[in-house]
Amino acid sequence: QPKVKVVDADEPKAAVVEASEEEGLSDAQVERLREEWGYNEVTAKQTPEWVQIAMRYLGLVPIILLVTAVLSAAIVDADGNRDWVSFGMLVFLVNLVVWSDYLGDRNAKNAMKAVEELSAPQCTTRRNGEWVTMKIRELVPGDIV
Repeated sequence: QPKVKVVDADEPKAAVVEASEEEGLSDAQVERLREEWGYNEVTAKQTPEWVQIAMRYLGLVPIILLVTAVLSAAIVDADGNRDWVSFGMLVFLVNLVVWSDYLGDRNAKNAMKAVEELSAPQCTTRRNGEWVTMKIRELVPGDIV
């Protein structure tokens, strides 16, 4: 009975998986391999939401608006008054710019994620002696495609 050997040379310990060409992998082998290797997918590094929002306050426009707001409150006019109305409006504008940018970006990312899920590629592989169609995400090392 011929065997197919798959070697992953990128790992420190090369993994060798044997699957028969007639049967493919069994459910038990798939389960064991999935525990060891996980799903066949690349996951992007997630930045926490609060960091994404905080980084938007460090953009050019928010910094200019904040400096302007501080200056408007710091400068005293001839009557000895400070312009607190301008300060409040500028702080409101900074928050409006930052949050609208964040929410727009988040909506775009959610839309891209939905499109990616709709176009999840599939393949045919041999499992338990039968050819089955499944998402590529479900493949494990040693699957016969």
